[in-house]
Amino acid sequence: MKFSFSPGKDQPESVRAPAARPRFSDTTPSALASLIMANLYPCYAAIAHGWSVGDVVILYWVESLVAVVYTYLKMRRIPRDWLHYAEGEEPALVNGEPRPPYYIPRLFLVFYGFAGSVHGFFVIMFFLHAVTFGWAAFAVATFALVCSHGISFVTNYLGRREYEQATLKALMNAPLKRLLFLHLFILVAGIPFSALALLQNAVAVILFVALKTAADLYAHLREHAAAKVGEKGTELPPEG
Repeated sequence: MKFSFSPGKDQPESVRAPAARPRFSDTTPSALASLIMANLYPCYAAIAHGWSVGDVVILYWVESLVAVVYTYLKMRRIPRDWLHYAEGEEPALVNGEPRPPYYIPRLFLVFYGFAGSVHGFFVIMFFLHAVTFGWAAFAVATFALVCSHGISFVTNYLGRREYEQATLKALMNAPLKRLLFLHLFILVAGIPFSALALLQNAVAVILFVALKTAADLYAHLREHAAAKVGEKGTELPPEG
């Protein structure tokens, strides 16, 4: 099966809202706290259970799949006509045949399911030799990340009605940015740790997690700052 789609066109520069400066007030306290706590658990696991950098990299790959699922839910919540395309939108094509807009979330899952699998292959190839986690601890860490994304989805996307500014185009691109970031993060941080034989070092895990948490926090605040700009009257869809 071949498919392609372009859910919308970019707005002209003259009507785009200016970039918003991220602030802690742009998100809910519960979403902020859950993000930090979910990312702190790997630090605890490194000290209490001997987790390695490899364990944490695989955990963050699983998180990218969690983000894809929540993005799909965000797509389905957008208030729009799911049978017809709006002006300026290009139709989704499956085997060369146009499909209604409600196919786009399904195609999104197919595309990112494949992309995530390929990315996971390289993650496992690089770091499987360093895996030390027990499945119980890994399940707890995964559950914490699922809850973190879920709390943000409920309190920000639904509670603050961010779905009113969201677009299929913006949501389609959001997980790609996460996958690319994780891939670059592995190359820039994970592989050097491995080359320096630091994978089993708790200090290396804590440093690795700290860098990723800082990046997550900035991306989270920037996303919701953009959504607040949209509320002021000029559409600026969230990045993820």
